[in-house]
Amino acid sequence: MAEALGTVKSGTFGVTDLYTEQRKYDKDKSKFFIWRERGHAALVHALITKLPKVSVGDPEPRHFEDGYRQYKFTMTATASSETAENTIVLLSGESKNLQAGDLLVLEGMYLGINPTTKAPISWTATRSVAASTREVVEVLTVDTATDTLTLRRGVGSTAVGPVEIPASSVLYHASEASEDGSDTRTSISQNPVVVNNFVQIFKVPYEITEISQKTDIFGENEWQRKAKNARRDFARRMDRGFVNGRKDSKTGTGGQLVWYTGGVDEWIPVDTDHRVNAGRPLSSTYFNTFLKGAFMNGSDTKYGLCGYGFITLLANSAADKLRYNQSMSDDLGFDVHTFTASGGGKLHLIPDFEMSMMGKDNELYVLDLAYLQYMYMQGLDIFIDKGPGGKGLQGNGEDKTKHQIKGVVGLKRTFRDAHYMLYGVS
Repeated sequence: MAEALGTVKSGTFGVTDLYTEQRKYDKDKSKFFIWRERGHAALVHALITKLPKVSVGDPEPRHFEDGYRQYKFTMTATASSETAENTIVLLSGESKNLQAGDLLVLEGMYLGINPTTKAPISWTATRSVAASTREVVEVLTVDTATDTLTLRRGVGSTAVGPVEIPASSVLYHASEASEDGSDTRTSISQNPVVVNNFVQIFKVPYEITEISQKTDIFGENEWQRKAKNARRDFARRMDRGFVNGRKDSKTGTGGQLVWYTGGVDEWIPVDTDHRVNAGRPLSSTYFNTFLKGAFMNGSDTKYGLCGYGFITLLANSAADKLRYNQSMSDDLGFDVHTFTASGGGKLHLIPDFEMSMMGKDNELYVLDLAYLQYMYMQGLDIFIDKGPGGKGLQGNGEDKTKHQIKGVVGLKRTFRDAHYMLYGVS
């Protein structure tokens, strides 16, 4: 029989808690939780949807950092011990990636053969028809304590009188050579074990008084409304932490440790190659040029986490280059557009509400999700904490029911060079 119009609903109407619609045998409740609030947690949702989550057994999980071996080196200044300048000093920590027998190409140092006389010519810092090739040097010894290298200048040349290498010159790894019958070379592989980030305890409580819980109302009841608001607040806090968080720890007032998970903003290297200040209006040509550098490291598919202002500027200036990605939009549950760079690489643009609300409306993070993962403490992924025996977290004597949404989660971050940022667009 149909219900009479104006029927008063008593108690909970609709879902009884946050997970009622969760499929019975799907154990990943955090994925469902974030799906419901994906509009406020675009980054977290993309991480959970596109990649396997990582379960950790330590609030300070350690890992082997495995990325590209360093092939570009920079001198701190000229450091000549001899006329031929066979001794140079690199930036701190760079020498550990080199060993005897490595060959390096010098940027800004040239030599060659005189095209008229066919005689070897001397070194010069100016490229010309005669001095047409960059100088190659051989590493003879490495002192990692002082980042000092001794070199053999002018490999493959009989020219004499090498000039001083200019201050702050850049050297690129060219190849390596071993002596016939010599022992095996030293292995340079993974860096020492490092802590890439911490997990963080997120808690958002919600409660209802005894009288409010018994009150008959139309539609959604007060308990359900408060639970929904807590869920949204939790998602917003976590997404903001994954963007702007800073890795840190301290001893709290209770004498126990407090961990802070670091976000993507902290992880991007602080240099002009990875953090690009456009200082100009956004155009299809400029954006395409920026992406050439952004795809030099890491995967050929990346994700552009951005504010709504940025995606609007890009759509206005590069509508012919943007393509609506139907399959990914269906997968993630919100609109995704893809920009294909001329130099190779696809960028899937994901607008993030929280970035627009944090003063980053016109900014973009180019993230390689192959090197970012959602991690959680074993058994403490996002869940509803109903207190001992499910009787609530309220204090003794309080006429209310109190629950909280809780999760001990963080962002696993690796291969810093694969991530980029663009800001200052107009």
